[in-house]
Amino acid sequence: MKVQADKRRTDRTYAIGDWVYVKLQPYRQLSLKQHGFQKLSSKYFGPFKILDRLKKKIRSHSATVTLPIVLSEAGHVLLEPESILDRRIIQKNGRVVSQILVKWFNATPEDSA
Repeated sequence: MKVQADKRRTDRTYAIGDWVYVKLQPYRQLSLKQHGFQKLSSKYFGPFKILDRLKKKIRSHSATVTLPIVLSEAGHVLLEPESILDRRIIQKNGRVVSQILVKWFNATPEDSA
């Protein structure tokens, strides 16, 4: 069974500066907008640029990392706007739509782009 499963798998390595997509777990992902039909929702999120390579785990020692993300009691990411960086007006499906670039509180400027 392992041989059959490994036929479609490839060993991928990524370098710093590569752009990658993050695969979403549609039934476990709570921080994105919920759709009426789960099978029609997005399967990947991104693209994200690789900034640094992670260190490979060699021993059983584990380090804890605290992220500057505020979560609600239900586990959702709480985003609060800090300032508006830019605005633009575009046409989408024959309608005029306003788009706003927001700087979020407790987020880096790269997250706004």
